[in-house]
Amino acid sequence: MRVLGYVRVSTAEQADSGAGIDAQRAAIQAEADRRGWLVELIEDRGYSAKDMNRPGIRHALDTLDAGDAEALCVSRLDRLLVRSPVTC
Repeated sequence: MRVLGYVRVSTAEQADSGAGIDAQRAAIQAEADRRGWLVELIEDRGYSAKDMNRPGIRHALDTLDAGDAEALCVSRLDRLLVRSPVTC
């Protein structure tokens, strides 16, 4: 099964250190190894979750839409989801 792994860090400091990216990549790769997936890792360094205007996630979604991958894997949902303010 071909799976896309998506990793993202929002700050330049996180992007430069690689620590956040490395931990996310390791978690995704461990799950891919456990399940026997062929995984392609896609990164967005220095992008917030304020919207989906991120080159990596756009590429991942386009790849899925084209049928060139079967699933998208993230280490945590907050790496993927768009954050929007909630008012009550």
